[in-house]
Amino acid sequence: CFYLARSYSLAGKRTEAYALYCRARSHAENALKDFQRMANSDQVCLYLSK
Repeated sequence: CFYLARSYSLAGKRTEAYALYCRARSHAENALKDFQRMANSDQVCLYLSK
């Protein structure tokens, strides 16, 4: 999405580029939250198994 947004931006389609950038950022933030949530639950499982 970031590369596509850059292409749109270079083509002068700023509104479309911004929408794609926001979507890519949202996906990245959601993936990071999911990863952090999984990492935290893994730590709890490791702690309980000791």
